[in-house]
Amino acid sequence: MTTPTNTVTTYSAIGNREDLASIIYDISPMDTPFLSQAAKSRASAVYHECQTDALDAAGANRQIEGDDATANTFVATTRVGNYCQISSKTISVSGTQRAVNPAGRADELSYQLAKRGREIKRDMEFALTRSQGSSAGGTGTARSLASLESWLAMRLDLAGMGRCGLVGQGAVWYDGVRQVRWGEIKSGGASYGLVWSGRHGSVRCGSVRFGGAVLGTAGVVGSVRYG
Repeated sequence: MTTPTNTVTTYSAIGNREDLASIIYDISPMDTPFLSQAAKSRASAVYHECQTDALDAAGANRQIEGDDATANTFVATTRVGNYCQISSKTISVSGTQRAVNPAGRADELSYQLAKRGREIKRDMEFALTRSQGSSAGGTGTARSLASLESWLAMRLDLAGMGRCGLVGQGAVWYDGVRQVRWGEIKSGGASYGLVWSGRHGSVRCGSVRFGGAVLGTAGVVGSVRYG
């Protein structure tokens, strides 16, 4: 079947209006759970500091009636800090673009400001939750804040091995498949590779490769928790 001669169709007509919805769908994930839930404070210097303290371990506390009091050992507070990292996005919109009638937004500049603001928020979440150390920066070098991972202290209690110390950590591939974190554990003069994931996980020795070297032997030897 053919179209009758001189039939006007959408293929030949001039002036049909386009069907463009007056809405823009943002398909990017916008959740920033860590940044949104973290407490906020105002910094008045490039290096923002605070103090931490800890209570003595709980223990037996029995005193003799009428005995002279003796002052407890004084332990000073610990001073810690972090550098302020600068994040930015640059926007340039012509006056002509602001004067025309774009679909989905009333003003191009306002739209771009809102969009870039959301991008900076995601960049901040990325910086806070990745493996990133602090840096004072310098001429030609941007400052860097210490991320969450930099502040985590780990205490290891390995079954049958006593308490071991975490000596270092870096990015490796476990069994050549996924990226994890590793720390070198030393116990009784022997070195073991540590693989951990999540807040509570297992300590697995073996199949840990770093710089071409294989650390440790196979088998789960204990557990790990943040302390």
